[in-house]
Amino acid sequence: MSDWTTLTGAMPQGSWLGPLTFLVLMNDLTAECHVYKFVDDTTLSEVLGVDQHSRMQDNPDHIVTQSAASLMNINVKKTKEMRLGGGMRKQPHQELMLQGNAI
Repeated sequence: MSDWTTLTGAMPQGSWLGPLTFLVLMNDLTAECHVYKFVDDTTLSEVLGVDQHSRMQDNPDHIVTQSAASLMNINVKKTKEMRLGGGMRKQPHQELMLQGNAI
């Protein structure tokens, strides 16, 4: 058996090892909403009733903290928000923020 060593390089994009490494590192990723993980993407979602207010902003902040603890970075430029439903007209739109940037 070999001794453990610290890797200082990056993962080549497109390799089969990249998604596996992501899943191993982010397997314990949690949030106060539904979390879906696939290959190297993570999706957060919440379903709101007519009289409910969104608590989604708490989740990106929490994900950033957990990712930093795993030495993983979130690419703000690739982070998107999608809102669906007819109730959006009744509630004012509050932009989600990630690391000081609007999503």
